[in-house]
Amino acid sequence: GWGKYLMAFDQGQIFVYDGKAAQLRAYKDFFALRDLQMFGTDNIYKLTQYAAEIPPEIMIFNLGDNPQQTASALECLAAKDEITYPVIVLNPHHENFVPNRYIAHYLTAPFDDRQFIDIIDSYCIGHKQHQVLLLDTLTALPNPVSRQLRQRGYNFFETHNGYAANLYLSKNTPDIVCIEYSLPFILERHNLQHNRIFYVDRQQDIAEIEAFLH
Repeated sequence: GWGKYLMAFDQGQIFVYDGKAAQLRAYKDFFALRDLQMFGTDNIYKLTQYAAEIPPEIMIFNLGDNPQQTASALECLAAKDEITYPVIVLNPHHENFVPNRYIAHYLTAPFDDRQFIDIIDSYCIGHKQHQVLLLDTLTALPNPVSRQLRQRGYNFFETHNGYAANLYLSKNTPDIVCIEYSLPFILERHNLQHNRIFYVDRQQDIAEIEAFLH
């Protein structure tokens, strides 16, 4: 029985998979500074069992040396139920890994600490003052729209699935929301609560949306 152990969790628990105990301790210290609860494990089976019982607020996978484990775990979780929380994948060794639709963020080494902290704070604490929420497909190369936003110095938050975008919007109020003009996200648009939502084409110049940011 997992029941008694899980009863101790409040909603808002962060689940972390990492193969190294020292890394798990470092995560726990990081989240404790933010008054956030974390369950960490180096056991993929235990992680999927717990997550099936009580969905975490966010889940973090460190791919380590076995990216196939993460892919299998996501398939296992998706088979039990739809994954309705942001999944953040850390790829420290540049392992080959095929992203899937449940991954909201995919970070490769060297990690940008500020980006990781911004992601955690946005989902778990909120009240971030981003100008733009960008919802787009996760690809190997940066999305041209996100590249332009970065080059022009905008403060934006990029995520890659609708559940993550909804959680973000429940705690943060960006000036505008930009959604990639592709079928999954066109459908997702109707679930997002914001009064300024724009479709963006991957190749478009961002000049026309800039008018709404000044």
